[in-house]
Amino acid sequence: MKSNYDKNPGILIQDISIWTGWDQIINEINSALNQIDTPKKVLILETYTGIHDEEIITAIRNLGAKKLIISNESFKKETVIRQMTQNDVTDDRIFGFMTRLRMQDFLDPQKIEIIRNQIIQIKEGLIVIYGSGSSLIFPEYDLLAYADMARWEIQNRMKTHNVHGLGVDDHEMEFSHQYKRGYFVDWRVCDRHKQKLYQKIDFVLDTNTEQKPKMIRGMDFLYALHQAANQPFRVVPYFDPGPWGGQWMKEVCDLDKEKDNFAWCFDCVPEENSLKFFIDNEEFETPSINLVLTQSTQLLGQAVEERFGKEFPIRFDFLDTMDGGNLSFQ
Repeated sequence: MKSNYDKNPGILIQDISIWTGWDQIINEINSALNQIDTPKKVLILETYTGIHDEEIITAIRNLGAKKLIISNESFKKETVIRQMTQNDVTDDRIFGFMTRLRMQDFLDPQKIEIIRNQIIQIKEGLIVIYGSGSSLIFPEYDLLAYADMARWEIQNRMKTHNVHGLGVDDHEMEFSHQYKRGYFVDWRVCDRHKQKLYQKIDFVLDTNTEQKPKMIRGMDFLYALHQAANQPFRVVPYFDPGPWGGQWMKEVCDLDKEKDNFAWCFDCVPEENSLKFFIDNEEFETPSINLVLTQSTQLLGQAVEERFGKEFPIRFDFLDTMDGGNLSFQ
């Protein structure tokens, strides 16, 4: 049987520009900076958690900044952050609380004041502030870029111990702990912060594939999300093994036959999945939660939004136990 399941759905977006690879991206950011007629320019590059910092920092050094500031330098001590988030993370293996913390709660006001004074004293040249919460360090910036990443890719990186939490270094801990901190704390904080930036972002970066970044303009990004909310669409499905995993999805969805099993298919879970835009024969991938956060009324309807907020209230999963293990009714 030949599978007709589309594992790579996307939305065609026309008449917008896309830049691929670090050379094109750095050149375009440089071009935008050159249009700013001031002796001192401040570029903010905000990041979602899970980003490979070394890759992006190496690339942005080619901008020739006079000073590069990493936002982690302004964070509170790790012991303070762990204590601050403990009531949400809890000691339970599974149970936790959706945090009410904001990005500014992770930053140390005294450290920010020192960095701000350093920036103010610089009279000319380019200053780059990189990392989560960087726009809060110096709100008088000239250009804002945002490097984003879908949660499914963050989870893949967690499993290979290539991710650290927001303000904490937990990359060596088991996946379940990292995922729990991300789900209840880090992703909530980053999404809450990102909502305040959507209308201000000049460039959005897709960093889901290592060393293969893509970038579009912020206004084009919002246009693409608006177009998605006004037509039928699918998110990119995400497959994962599990204790009960079976063999059915391998055939029906044309998956890797060499894998032991597949237990899950997140076919439409906007909090976890990603959304693809096809632009000039390139694929631009973004967390599909961006669609919910920016187009919630159009996507959900006012009544649903008033009840659930900017959260998609339904999960569409395949659970495969065929020739696999046992699973309770859900």
